[in-house]
Amino acid sequence: MANRKALLLGVLIGGTVGSVSTLLTTSMSGKELRKKIKRNNIIIGNHYSSIKANGLNLVNDLKKATKYSTQELGLLADEIKTSILKWEESTKNSRDRIQKELSEIEDSLKSLEKAVKQK
Repeated sequence: MANRKALLLGVLIGGTVGSVSTLLTTSMSGKELRKKIKRNNIIIGNHYSSIKANGLNLVNDLKKATKYSTQELGLLADEIKTSILKWEESTKNSRDRIQKELSEIEDSLKSLEKAVKQK
């Protein structure tokens, strides 16, 4: 904030000093100079308005893009959750079968260990 105030103060002081020195050293008549200053002020005002409008459009576009991205990321997260749930559901029978087979193998190994110990 302090930098903005210092910049604004510098611009105002510089503009004033420039205006005064121009008035004192110009070769134009006062009427011509006022017309030229008025014309330049209008041009600068138009440039400022254009820059301001472009800045506001940019801010609005960024807001829209952020909102859209947030919505799309939410939809993507929902789709991923749904896909994971479907995958878990589709692999449940296979996982249960594999778990059952592992239990049977484990039981067989225990039986073999007992048989080896008894011999």
